[in-house]
Amino acid sequence: MYRPHQARESLIVMMEEQVEEGRREMQECERVKAKVKEQLEEIEREGHEVERRDRDGGNGKKDDDVRNVTSTAGAIAD
Repeated sequence: MYRPHQARESLIVMMEEQVEEGRREMQECERVKAKVKEQLEEIEREGHEVERRDRDGGNGKKDDDVRNVTSTAGAIAD
């Protein structure tokens, strides 16, 4: 049978483990957030490039540009 101080120590250890697990999960969320932000910025840059080309008369590669943006967006979904 546990004595009160043993139960208290066991509870402290369990709570410390939960806090550490929460920290690891937050770090993983931050990593994923940074990756998504980077990919969204890349899509935005590609979109601006397509718009610029269209404004400037294009170079006959509009369909290729749209496919590139679409394939990048698809990579994010994966």
